[in-house]
Amino acid sequence: MLKDILVMVLFVALTNADDWVEMALFAETYQEYFKKYLKMECLPMIPSAV
Repeated sequence: MLKDILVMVLFVALTNADDWVEMALFAETYQEYFKKYLKMECLPMIPSAV
């Protein structure tokens, strides 16, 4: 689970996201891509992912 979060943070950092809103928007936009390559066990715990 930590690996998945770190990978997402790395991708978000590469896009120059400046705040939490931009980070969340990026993660939601590429959610299907992340599911394809990561386990994404943390998704049920994130309310916006439901």
